[in-house]
Amino acid sequence: MKRREVDFMIVGQGLAGSQLAAMLRREGRSVLVVDNGNPAAASRVNLGVMNPVTGRKLKLAWKVDQVFPFAEEWYRSLERELSVPLFEKKNLIRFFIDEKQKRVWEEKRDRPEFQPYLAEPQQWEAYLPFVHAPLGGIEITGAALVNVEGLLSRWRQILRQEGALIEATLNLRDVEFENDRVVWRDVSAEKIICCEGFRAVSNPFFSWLPFSPVKGEAMVVDIPDLPAERVLNRGIFVRPEEGSRFRVGSTHLHRDFVEIPTKAGIEQLKSKLSDFIRPPFEVRKIMAGIRPTLPDARPVIGLHPEYPQVAIFNGLGSKGVSMSPYAARALVDFLLRGRRIDPELDVRRFC
Repeated sequence: MKRREVDFMIVGQGLAGSQLAAMLRREGRSVLVVDNGNPAAASRVNLGVMNPVTGRKLKLAWKVDQVFPFAEEWYRSLERELSVPLFEKKNLIRFFIDEKQKRVWEEKRDRPEFQPYLAEPQQWEAYLPFVHAPLGGIEITGAALVNVEGLLSRWRQILRQEGALIEATLNLRDVEFENDRVVWRDVSAEKIICCEGFRAVSNPFFSWLPFSPVKGEAMVVDIPDLPAERVLNRGIFVRPEEGSRFRVGSTHLHRDFVEIPTKAGIEQLKSKLSDFIRPPFEVRKIMAGIRPTLPDARPVIGLHPEYPQVAIFNGLGSKGVSMSPYAARALVDFLLRGRRIDPELDVRRFC
């Protein structure tokens, strides 16, 4: 049987694999994506929120002044290429969860680095009739919503139409090395790039990476009386979708790595939503996914230290929509131009 030769074989069609494949194709390189179509993949459960001020300690996102503008430029270009709406700027209101968080913000709010991300005028008080938020909050600009489901579905359709997708599970132990290339079934590639999400814990080439998967559960709900002009957050995110529909999430479990929602997890989300939002809601859908995370909360990209035909792009965690374009660009520039990878993203930081 004659082998099919491609430049890059990509394992996984989540946010990492999809962004990488799109960028490599724009560079004129041939790609083949292998993905089993798992509907519970973490990227498909992703809330799709880009948030520049993150965490309980209200820190600016990593390299926010570079990462966020690049992500916006990339998603808008993909909108034109895929003919699918992908990116919408949307302010985010962060309501304080306790007095400690409020004090943290009072110490930070006048720092110059935060000023570009504070809405003017602040309008969080307009939401007080709709939420339980006795400690107040802040309205953040620079946030955005990304249509992850639309991106992945449309990109999968294109890959399938062009014969650049194999819908299967690739066992990396079946990969062979021949003449400085990798071979799997009847496919020969210059490099294979592992973008398989939390299943990287079983990757025979990168089992030494300290992945710590986190299970997250989310809901799609109808809240007819809640305004949809802002993303809301107080311990959980309430992300507007179409009409009176919102996506709510998520839980954070460091155990039970099965991509099925648990009764306890969903009840926890319902309880948090009831404590936060005043209007009644109706649950329409429940979901669960497992995010691949690393101790420093940064993605990991680069070549295997012993097998230069094997690369990785993983560890996006909860920052996938904002970080995936930036990290994908860095990996493409390294693979095609030999540009140095930022040490905070380079896989070699764990060697």
